[in-house]
Amino acid sequence: MELIDSVLGLAALCTQYPWLLEDNEDPCLPPKWTWIQCNADASPRVIELDLNSKILFGELPDFSSMDALQIMNLAYNLFTGAVPDSLACNEKLKLSLEGNADLLTSTSCSTSNTPSPTANRNTDSSTTSSFRSPATTSRKKSKLPVILGTAIPAFVVFWIAVGIFAIFRHKAKTAAAVAEACAPPGPSNPKDNIPMEEIPMNTRPNNMSP
Repeated sequence: MELIDSVLGLAALCTQYPWLLEDNEDPCLPPKWTWIQCNADASPRVIELDLNSKILFGELPDFSSMDALQIMNLAYNLFTGAVPDSLACNEKLKLSLEGNADLLTSTSCSTSNTPSPTANRNTDSSTTSSFRSPATTSRKKSKLPVILGTAIPAFVVFWIAVGIFAIFRHKAKTAAAVAEACAPPGPSNPKDNIPMEEIPMNTRPNNMSP
């Protein structure tokens, strides 16, 4: 009967998560299933389940029939809902639930060895020092619009000033060219400025033919 209880519990588990099935039909006989440990009784019973990081999700299956369990590692999966009292209130069971953020621990047991799913036993100073609170991150993000709001107008004003300068310079060059084109032409030969009376007349008679 005890062996049947273990088989029923494993069957329910593998029905819900079929990727846990392995080639060997008997999980306790060599080669044993990698995530199961059995005792050495004549009729072996499952005493340990190591389901760490097996991509298991949804509510926890019913393990109440597997009363020989001593260790159950369900850490770092995607379980949701509440931990059944059959697990949370079992003082003989070493239960690991960390890494399941949406899993609720039982509060119905006055003495429970159920750890908090969000507890991190390996927290150190380096992890703490690298943590940034959401408030700090939001403050840094809120500065970005202020910086952009200051830099963009300055950039626009600069290029407006450059454009105005270029327009005035072009107009100045155009005005100078128009003035030069409209000015009266100057003398091309200095002799043109000599009065007529100062120009010597040729008094030598022309050679007449006989």
